[in-house]
Amino acid sequence: MFDLFYLLLLIFWVEDLLKKILVILILVSLISQPVIANTERSFKIWVDVKLSQTGLLDFLLPRFSLKNNTKVEIVSKRTDSDLALGVSNSEPIFAMNFDKYGVLTINENHSAVFFIEWMRSGVVETAVAAFNALNGTTFLHISRDVQRVEIVFEGNATLGAKLAKQHCGRCHKVGQSESEFGIGSTPSFRALRALKDWDERMMSFYVRNPHPAFMRVEGISEEFDEERPATISPIELSIEDTEALQSYVSGLEPANLGEEVVYQ
Repeated sequence: MFDLFYLLLLIFWVEDLLKKILVILILVSLISQPVIANTERSFKIWVDVKLSQTGLLDFLLPRFSLKNNTKVEIVSKRTDSDLALGVSNSEPIFAMNFDKYGVLTINENHSAVFFIEWMRSGVVETAVAAFNALNGTTFLHISRDVQRVEIVFEGNATLGAKLAKQHCGRCHKVGQSESEFGIGSTPSFRALRALKDWDERMMSFYVRNPHPAFMRVEGISEEFDEERPATISPIELSIEDTEALQSYVSGLEPANLGEEVVYQ
């Protein structure tokens, strides 16, 4: 509102005709822009009791909310929800044991539709792997494309290099140089990069022992246990920090670990 007021004043103050025309054009473009309602992005979801008790949704929803600035409310009545997540005939997203869980749309909601697409993404596949590693569960994330595709980490690799040196360098050799020092019992980042499942390890590194004892990710990890203080300085990372570290490691040249041992 104030911007339009000042532009009107400028029209009267500016003497040059061309400048007046320019100010008028800017004013017209501002007036013609559609007004976007300042509504909170949110939706309600009903979750099958058996699935809810596993804690998987408690693990996934904060990540979605933080990354997408969307409030998700779990409701107890299916009829009050925009989405229903449970055992159904809809296209499955998760499976554990003999149960397959899919999503049904109850009410039209743009944020809810986006959430369904997010649930089928590689981001959630990563999170499910981390949840399994942390809890010993065997959830399977079912994507539309059953073929394994190369995982691409799109974080800030430059920031990742800085964070690796600052935090991870206390135990790991984090760079390309062989002159770096680390703890002998911990693999270097290049050695990790050479493993077949390096991407899965990086996707869930913060829940793999011993990391949870001294490392937490904001909005995902539980608070540190005050009765069991970390033996080293605790590390707190944002989701963007974890993505940056993953991107940095993905760009490292894998170490030559030699041929696999063949047992006779």
